[in-house]
Amino acid sequence: MATDSFSADIYLAEYCPSGDLNVLLGDFTGHELAAALAAMPTAEIFRSMTAKGFAPQQILLEMNRKLAAQLPTGKFLAAVFVQVSRSLDRIWVANCGMPDVLVLDADGIRERLRSSNLPLGIQAELDLADCMRLVAVAPNSRVLLASDGVHEAVNAHGEPFGRARLERAAADGPSNSASALGVAQALHAFRAGEPIFDDASLVEIHLSHELFDSNRAPTGISADSGAVADTCGQWRISLDLHADALRVSDPVPMLLTQLREIPGLDEHRSALYTVLSELYSNALEHGVLHLSSQLKALPDGFERYVAARERQLASLSTGWVRLSAVCAQWRGGGELAIRIEDSGEGFDWRALPQEAPSDVHGRGLNLVRGLCRTLDFENDGSCACATYAWGEPGRFTA
Repeated sequence: MATDSFSADIYLAEYCPSGDLNVLLGDFTGHELAAALAAMPTAEIFRSMTAKGFAPQQILLEMNRKLAAQLPTGKFLAAVFVQVSRSLDRIWVANCGMPDVLVLDADGIRERLRSSNLPLGIQAELDLADCMRLVAVAPNSRVLLASDGVHEAVNAHGEPFGRARLERAAADGPSNSASALGVAQALHAFRAGEPIFDDASLVEIHLSHELFDSNRAPTGISADSGAVADTCGQWRISLDLHADALRVSDPVPMLLTQLREIPGLDEHRSALYTVLSELYSNALEHGVLHLSSQLKALPDGFERYVAARERQLASLSTGWVRLSAVCAQWRGGGELAIRIEDSGEGFDWRALPQEAPSDVHGRGLNLVRGLCRTLDFENDGSCACATYAWGEPGRFTA
């Protein structure tokens, strides 16, 4: 769980023109707007330079120059960059300020790749000569990446989960099981309901031929909740907005700008804007601000509703909204899994009318349901989960 206005571990995966796969997991220090905004150009540099065939060192150097110019003093991006050879016989790893990268095979942990350089954005020039590690691997090996929020999560006694527990959980499962899944389950049991106070992310790269045959990216798991979700897509972004940020920012255009860059999605920008804006507005207005749509039924209800929204937003001191979008693509189509959660008490979504109401309010969720393949709710209604699909149906989902 985040402790300030914004928080975002950043996870990126993209195929190179050579067929190799680039993966980046990063952790911005701080939770201010500057860190969240810096994630956008970071993702753009990663995607565009990977698509053009730049080497990992060149991509990291360009990211570092951009972040050093943009981030405030004392803020930086800890990041680990992994390039997986299409031949599945080697990987290149650059660890810049992140926890150890684990390489596992049937016998357990074979390599621990520790940080060997400064995080990105601290100084304008970065020497990566000794940072890139070439590691020989074999098919069916696994590479596990984690942000420090996993290690630093505590139980009710204030005891951190720590590196030893993470490594034990990663290595204890069967050789063909998901290490990230085992770690996430062990972390959930260890916390026993205690909140996580920093971003906690796990990414596992299973070095199988399917990684390239199906042209899909590795599994990513968000470890900051009891639910464990498989992310089979090539793109993911998540944002946590707390009171300070909710008062002054609108994340929907920010997300939509990135979504439009995914091949095949630009023509869906109108529908995606509707889905994102409706779900975000519901989370903010009803979940965080506790506004009632019944106000809109009055003769001047809409104006009164907007005035109440602005008034309550201006004085907002508590509450949060968490947004994430995960894209899974395949030949001829794809799916976008959207998850928007808020700090409110939720609502009885089972009582929603199946047909669009004729009232001036209550139409938004029916509109979202009509645009999306699925719309579900979790956590007593305080979390909306929508799946937007395009093109031909795929054989896996995000």
